[in-house]
Amino acid sequence: MQDQLILLPGLLCDARIYAAQIGALGHRATISVPDLSGYDSIGDMATAVLAHAPPRFSLGGFSMGGHVAIEIAIRAPERVERLVLIETTYKPVAEHIRAHLRGSLERLGSGDIGGYLDDAYPNYFATDAKVDQSFKTIFMEMGLAQGATAAVRQINAVLTYRGHMGVLSQISCPTIVICGELSKRNSYEVQKEMADKIPNSNMISIKGAGHFVSLEQPETTTATLAHWLDTR
Repeated sequence: MQDQLILLPGLLCDARIYAAQIGALGHRATISVPDLSGYDSIGDMATAVLAHAPPRFSLGGFSMGGHVAIEIAIRAPERVERLVLIETTYKPVAEHIRAHLRGSLERLGSGDIGGYLDDAYPNYFATDAKVDQSFKTIFMEMGLAQGATAAVRQINAVLTYRGHMGVLSQISCPTIVICGELSKRNSYEVQKEMADKIPNSNMISIKGAGHFVSLEQPETTTATLAHWLDTR
């Protein structure tokens, strides 16, 4: 019987963030990417995912999706077989990111999703990716498909995220923390702290990647997930 694998997208992302991994690992697992665009809190996202998830599953989350993945692993440890956290954090959003997101709400409230995405793009990708228009095309297409209203909901979810300090030791399943070596979004140190606080975890830093590791370094990300799926 195939593994059931749920991959949670980040802010204004959809299944395209995992396109390479879905294509390469589809023969090894039944993969689903839930739509998180209709919720304005991490808790509500977790509730919705659990309501539609199989009894037992492997779970991955990128960025905002990682916040949701941690919440699910804490709420329903008996259902999560293994966990991967990609470019996420167990702490509330850092102040400089919080200020940027707060400053974007008025713009998004007026419907300017395109302008928001265009300005945000350089902050999320490594230097080499900034000159590769294919990355920006995917980034823009995902965000535009989600729309300004969903952006406001998801930003509010991120801004009100209280973190999971003091509870990570409750996660007992095999866990991998993946960070982008060149990420500006989440620091290596905070992600290392998170990995150290989860008992059965390892951390991997992916070279040449910024925040969007699954897009920027798809082969390395896929190989890491393939090895993780073999972990018992």
